[in-house]
This record gives sequence, structure tokens and C-alpha cells, in this order.
Amino acid sequence: LAELKQLPYKYKVLDFGVLTPHTLPEYVHCDYHVVFTNAGIWKTRQLEQFLHVIGKNIGKDQIKKYSFLCLGKSEKNFRRIYKAYGIRVLPVPILENPFHISSGYFGFFENIWKGM
Repeated sequence: LAELKQLPYKYKVLDFGVLTPHTLPEYVHCDYHVVFTNAGIWKTRQLEQFLHVIGKNIGKDQIKKYSFLCLGKSEKNFRRIYKAYGIRVLPVPILENPFHISSGYFGFFENIWKGM
């Protein structure tokens, strides 16, 4: 990982999968954080655990700087998450072909890089 981080690219995307005690130190040192979550009420416990761990390691006020993304468009669940945790969830569009991104999706990706 140290060698990859030294490569001369403007952006580097690291996929940590499920956060573990082994990946947490590197994760919190990243410049920008995108979190894929599930907005369903049955996944609330996992989201709470993630927020608790991150809050202990970086401070709860810093979580608002993270971008939370979710497949689907359940505005009711997004509002519930905002009310309970103070975080906004951005719906992720379903790409027909993820290897060919048309200009119609550019706004979505720009919002991610801007921090929603």
C-alpha cells in the first residue's frame, strides 16, 4: 500500500470493503471518505456500529464531512437516517454499463468529489 500511495496520480481510490481494526488506521488517514451504506431499517445496527467506531477514532463532528451513498431512492429512509444521525445519504444511480459512464451521470460524480 505504501508503494501504491506514492504513485503520481491525482486521485487514488482505496476500497477497504468491511472496515476492520486492521484497516481502520489507514482509512481514517485518507483525505476523503465515501461510505456505501444500506438505508434500510434492518441495517441500522451496522450503520450505528460504523458511526461509533469512526466517531471514537476521528471525532463525531468529523463524520459530517464523509459522503454516504446508497443504492435506491427511499427518501423516507434517508430522512430517518438524517434525523437519527445527522448524516445525509445520497442515492447512487444504477449504471447499465459501469465501464461506459455517459454525461448524464457526471453531476452525480461531481457531487461525490465536492462532498455532496
